[in-house]
Amino acid sequence: MSSADFSRPFLERLHALVADARAIVDLRGGGDRPEIADRITAEDLVAVETLSVTVRVSVTLDILEAASARRCLVC
Repeated sequence: MSSADFSRPFLERLHALVADARAIVDLRGGGDRPEIADRITAEDLVAVETLSVTVRVSVTLDILEAASARRCLVC
């Protein structure tokens, strides 16, 4: 949150956070779809970043490359 956020009323900030959380949960259908259950996806990385958690680029690339390899049935 930026310092400008603290000048807004508490409920307004809370509503904005809830809206952001809903958007993350609904991103591409949610994380409980059978085809992505128990897997880390690009959507998961976006969700983590929205929580102000930084994922190193090398880790992100490793995760995305592994996910891509799992989808490639002919490789």
